[in-house]
Amino acid sequence: MSQLLEACPFCASQQLKIVQGLLSQRVVCKLCSAQGSRETDALKAVNSWNRISRELRQARRIETRQMVREIGGLRN
Repeated sequence: MSQLLEACPFCASQQLKIVQGLLSQRVVCKLCSAQGSRETDALKAVNSWNRISRELRQARRIETRQMVREIGGLRN
């Protein structure tokens, strides 16, 4: 598959696999067992996994910035 999988948004592992079910496929992390959404084909499963991974990483960055600001405000 030419599309690369983003790292697991929960454990940052690159140990990912695409699991095929009877009527669906999904990405699964081999390390922490996180699972992507069930999709009709592998490309959709990869795209869904990558989108969720990016969104979760972005949310964590925003959360971290907010905590740093709050800690900085406590020091003043």
